[in-house]
Amino acid sequence: MSLTATGLERPRLDELKADLDASIISVLGPVNTNADSVLGQLTGIEAAALDDAYEMLQDTYDSMYPSSAEGISLDRAVAFLGITRLNSAPVVVTAVLYGTEGTVVPLNALAHADIKYFNTSAVTITAGSVIDVTVTIGTVADSTLYRLTLNGANYDYTSGIGATAASILAGLNAAVVGFTKVLTTTTLHISAVDGQSPFSYAKSANITTQVFGSPAIFTSITNGKRELPVGALSNIDTPIFGWSAISNLIPGAGSRDVESDIELRLRHSSAARVTGSATVKAIRARLLAEVPGVSSASVYENRSHLFAGLQPPHSFETVVVGGTDQAVAQNIWENKPAGIETYGNFQIEIIDDNGDLQPINFSRATAKYAWVRITVTQLYPEETLPLSTNQSIKDAVLATGSSLGVGEDMITQRFIGPIYANTTGLGMISVETASTTAPLDVPTYTTINKSIDRSEVASFDMSRITVLGL
Repeated sequence: MSLTATGLERPRLDELKADLDASIISVLGPVNTNADSVLGQLTGIEAAALDDAYEMLQDTYDSMYPSSAEGISLDRAVAFLGITRLNSAPVVVTAVLYGTEGTVVPLNALAHADIKYFNTSAVTITAGSVIDVTVTIGTVADSTLYRLTLNGANYDYTSGIGATAASILAGLNAAVVGFTKVLTTTTLHISAVDGQSPFSYAKSANITTQVFGSPAIFTSITNGKRELPVGALSNIDTPIFGWSAISNLIPGAGSRDVESDIELRLRHSSAARVTGSATVKAIRARLLAEVPGVSSASVYENRSHLFAGLQPPHSFETVVVGGTDQAVAQNIWENKPAGIETYGNFQIEIIDDNGDLQPINFSRATAKYAWVRITVTQLYPEETLPLSTNQSIKDAVLATGSSLGVGEDMITQRFIGPIYANTTGLGMISVETASTTAPLDVPTYTTINKSIDRSEVASFDMSRITVLGL
């Protein structure tokens, strides 16, 4: 055994046995060291003990390096770059609390979807801070002004001759801009475009408020990877007079299981430029290494004098998964190039060293729900198929899929290697994938690679992995 320029060269069991046999023969002369002899059994016992010692030495050597370390040793190896393993995290969602003006929903008020969620701070339901409102026409009159005031801006419609509630609502719908709108013959539903940014709301007396809701942050009571689709948080567990309903206009985010060794190694390799700043790679690396909860990030710059789609000239967009909005914005500000604009669908203000407010824009990756179907078409008759094979296949697919970052496509063939490496007894398999915009949509499987947009991230879950043929 020796330590060379290529690393630790560990002798194997048969080599150790041969060396011990040769040593005995060199001292005692020609003796029987076959496996069925006394001396052969003694050298075999000694060789096995030495092999165990060398295996421990190999494990100790490997534990020094992120590429081969496991568990706590991996945690300590990546700590040299200031990286720590991501703990499990709960689902966090901006919910809509519907009810009567002035109703206070206290801290730790409970609601539930598949599990319970709690309110992280007291919230007052008020027209001064809403994200969802539905109006009807209270009084129908000709040649009359109807006004909605949203975030301080007036949106007016003056009815004509022979006005109806439907025509007035249609006129208001056309007047209102900058919001998500749903028009019916009897109602006009207005909500924040991003489903979470509050705005103030007022109306003229001839318009009736059917319902309105204020935003509140709710967090799942347990950590771990979990999905909360739009509208799933709909049951109130803490009855409060004046609080009539709860919902969510956007899916829950932020949840995750404890970061696996595979995920931690990948994040470590992506953070190799953590000591730099201002470059695309350094901004990404610092987000991954320095902001708690950030599991994936991508940076896209537009260095031209022209718009790149909606992205302005000389700007960069950071697409982030995980982490709090304030922490992400602060980190981008500290590491971005001077004089270069940020771009994205979120804007958070931070305070610079001069005490001035600085707007920082970035984007949150939207989930593309991934489906994988594995079909086993042939087994090896010479090998016994373990009972755990089905679960082993799913584990391999989930680990591979969970390693994909923002904007990374689902390459069908890349699932095959990990499946074979994680199982025995499989002959031929085929892999099909699909993607949907909601977790309960019906997938359409194909063997063609699935493209993931630069502002999307493939979301994998054990419930969407199917194994056929076993």
